[in-house]
Amino acid sequence: MTQYFFVDESGDAGLEGQASSSSHFVITMVQLPARVSLRPLVSLRKALQVKPTFEFKYHTTTTSQKALFSGRFSIFLIAYGLLL
Repeated sequence: MTQYFFVDESGDAGLEGQASSSSHFVITMVQLPARVSLRPLVSLRKALQVKPTFEFKYHTTTTSQKALFSGRFSIFLIAYGLLL
């Protein structure tokens, strides 16, 4: 059975002391049984009126975008025990 894995990282602990450095480095992986769009994410992008390829980045999203994102996805974050 084919599985799809998507991996992303955030943070840059290697630039300690610089303005762009981060105190945390996070790697996240999502495993899906099929390569399909995640309906909740598609719906959220439509609600925010952003492009289908819009990437949610903490420092470039507005406060209202962050609130809507966390409100819709907090159940997933809790269900999978991710640390924010």
